[in-house]
This record gives sequence, C-alpha cells and structure tokens, in this order.
Amino acid sequence: MLGIVPVSRHIVPAQKDWVVQVQRRMTTTLTMLGNMKAIKMLGLNEALYTAVSNLREAELKTSEVFRKLLICTVTLCECIHSALNNTILTIRGL
Repeated sequence: MLGIVPVSRHIVPAQKDWVVQVQRRMTTTLTMLGNMKAIKMLGLNEALYTAVSNLREAELKTSEVFRKLLICTVTLCECIHSALNNTILTIRGL
C-alpha cells in the first residue's frame, strides 16, 4: 500500500500540466476559428494549422506522464486488492 503514496503524489501536478496544455490548445483553436475570415485573407492557414498541430503534440507528450502515473496507480491498487483477497481467503480457509 505504501507503494501508491510516492506515485500518487505526482499525479496531481502531472494532470495540472496536461490540463494547462489542453487549455492552451483550445484557446488557440477557438481564437483561430473566431478569426477565420482574417486568417484566410492573410494566408495564414498553414502557419496556424502547424501551430495548433504543435500544440497538440505538446499536449500529448505532457499527458504521457499523467497516463503512466495513472497506470502505475491502478496496477498497484489491483495488486493490493488481489493480495488482500488472497489473504482473506487464506485466513477463512477457503
């Protein structure tokens, strides 16, 4: 059970970092969509597409830390749950 504590301490900061990246991409996308006419007139379609794509890649890279920590937490919890169940069954003699 103590194995969960070090992992879970890092989940909240990792999730916050990921959410910041999502918000950054969403804000950029919404601003771009709101100014689509001007963007097309200035020929900035490709540049902004590239910028949003780069933001998406940064978002996915940032989310990787959170997802790995989440997988570790779920795996550790499942191992603990299984160990406790086996212990209880052994104690009961089943």
